[in-house]
Amino acid sequence: MKRIHAFGCSLTAQHNWRYLEDVNMTSYAVAGGSHNMQLVSYGNGRHAETIGRDDIIIWQITDPRRHAYNVTPENLAETKKFKYSIKLLKRKDSVSKHNAGRLVTENIYTGKEMDMVTSHLFEYWFEGDNIINYISVANDMAELEDNIYSLLWSLNGIKRMNTKLLVVFGWDNGLPDGCKDKMINFFGLNSIATIEPSILDWTLEQGYEQSSSYHPNKEGYKAFTEEVLEPKLKSLGWI
Repeated sequence: MKRIHAFGCSLTAQHNWRYLEDVNMTSYAVAGGSHNMQLVSYGNGRHAETIGRDDIIIWQITDPRRHAYNVTPENLAETKKFKYSIKLLKRKDSVSKHNAGRLVTENIYTGKEMDMVTSHLFEYWFEGDNIINYISVANDMAELEDNIYSLLWSLNGIKRMNTKLLVVFGWDNGLPDGCKDKMINFFGLNSIATIEPSILDWTLEQGYEQSSSYHPNKEGYKAFTEEVLEPKLKSLGWI
């Protein structure tokens, strides 16, 4: 049975590719997650050897302007003003704890626990007009355009470790104007397999309705998996 490891934000976490049949699927996706969260989870998996060299990696791209910062109990306490519950959930595999926009895991290089919270994510969820800097980072809502460099060149490095790397886009509006085509060109130049239609945009174009959280509904996720993702994996000879 083929082993697949999936990374992404809510566009992966809401279904974890459950409609793929006859595969051994492990999902590290975090709803509201960021690319550096994904890199930490991947790095820890390679270090722990739970991700093997011949395993398949499905890497769903989220908004590159999202960035996770390490937080302390003091500045995380600011989220008590936050409408959305951030109560920790524990992963079944006990590899890490996570919830919307938050990842708690070990830093394998320092031995310390990391409590990571995503910026550029919840700026519209606060009570009234009180926009607080809930992780005490001065520019947490900045564009963070340099993240695109970190993302692309990190994926180029991951390709060296896991040649069966497939990149999937989450939603087109999550990328700066004109960026997607240049990213696709980069992936092509570096022999990184890519699915060009974004998950959300494809489901809307096919007539599937959005959920109340403005994500695809389960029928849309199922259709994208069966009509786009699975055929791509088969065409690559990976499943």
